Amino acid sequence: MHFLNQLDFFLNFSKLSITYKLTNKIYQKGGTIFEKINGSYHGSNFFVIFYRCESKINLLVSCSDLVKRLEKNRYSKPEITKFLTDSRIDINRKMLDPPVGPGLFDPRSKVFRQEYFERSKGIVAHFKPFWDKLENRYGVEREALVSHFRMESDLGNYCGKHNVVNILLSMIHYNYKTTYKDSKTGKLKVREWKPWAIKQSIHFLKACRDNGLDPHEIIGSYRAAFGFWQFIPSSFTYYAVDGNGDGKKDPFNFMTRR
Repeated sequence: MHFLNQLDFFLNFSKLSITYKLTNKIYQKGGTIFEKINGSYHGSNFFVIFYRCESKINLLVSCSDLVKRLEKNRYSKPEITKFLTDSRIDINRKMLDPPVGPGLFDPRSKVFRQEYFERSKGIVAHFKPFWDKLENRYGVEREALVSHFRMESDLGNYCGKHNVVNILLSMIHYNYKTTYKDSKTGKLKVREWKPWAIKQSIHFLKACRDNGLDPHEIIGSYRAAFGFWQFIPSSFTYYAVDGNGDGKKDPFNFMTRR
């Protein structure tokens, strides 16, 4: 490639930071960029320039199934492009690994410390009218609700550390799979997470759009559960309710948050 063309190539990449329109013209292999010219590919050594944008290009290609589903759900192409090229996207395979640490019933776990029981009991007593209303409406005992609240998010103090969009898109991009033992046969089986992640992405974007939330700002678990009660997106769609009458279902707006 001529030096002036390389320079132009450099400047364009620096300014535009790669858009989806380039995915059919350029690809990377072995640390070298190849540009399609007259039906054949010619190399350029601007690996460092391209490296920063590689994930966005690959993401737009690997999420083609998600794009189709979004289009069927009446998302416009500009909306989809804006969502999938947001600068906050950071796909990472390591985020999908289960957290390492003491288990729920491990003596080192904080779950059964007395201070946590006392805090939960305090919330039950202090907000008695609120829990009375919930019990009467849904028939679920307040102790069960507060216990769930405490177990899922430490009474609203910890809702996860992962960006939900990044978790879902990483599952799709890497075609994430795990193995599990079938409870009936005892044989190992493979679970493919990509179809699930596509479905949850649709629900998550709808929940954010309907309730005025920025999807790229929502933090949750390594399995895309979010909010004080750790809903997965589809559960939020089916079961979340407006708790204060403001017309929105806000997973992070709960009066017992400390």
